[in-house]
Amino acid sequence: VGLFGGLEYNRIITPPDYFLDVETNEFDRYELGYSGGLSAAIGLGAWEVQSGFILTAKKYPSLNLLLRHGNSRDGYTVEQFKDVQLNILQIPLNLRYNFLRQDRWRLYATAGASVNVATHANYLIDKEGSRRSLLSERIESGWLEGGDFRENSFLTGNLGIGLERFVTGRWSFFAQPTYQHTIYSFNRGF
Repeated sequence: VGLFGGLEYNRIITPPDYFLDVETNEFDRYELGYSGGLSAAIGLGAWEVQSGFILTAKKYPSLNLLLRHGNSRDGYTVEQFKDVQLNILQIPLNLRYNFLRQDRWRLYATAGASVNVATHANYLIDKEGSRRSLLSERIESGWLEGGDFRENSFLTGNLGIGLERFVTGRWSFFAQPTYQHTIYSFNRGF
């Protein structure tokens, strides 16, 4: 059983789309995030099967979308989509192979897949005017906020390599850079 935390370097790709009848351009950027979790593994010689729960926080600037709506009688509203923050629960299932098992050191590789679901989705929208918000009505809530599971979920493939140092027979420290890539989205995208 293990506890861990770490930094993430995320590539966020927003493909061209139509949002509220407005054509948006592709937006591609890299942003930092962070994660932490609990893992459990069962070992059989040099092999281990791992699973657990990982909570990740991803925050990034959104598309530069400015929406004006209304009329001269009822008034106009201007909304600008600013930032997105997603809290995501990951449930991985990985296979680990220990290449080196010498004294208190382990060198290993890991591969597997994770189910990911956005539990909370926060969107910063600047609004001027008295009319209702069209942007906030069209944005999906996180799964634990009443949003649909399919709209908030995706699968990733995971590859990593790690180095572990045992301090005692029961305690160790490890570093494990991991690459994750979306392999399936339950909807059109996430």
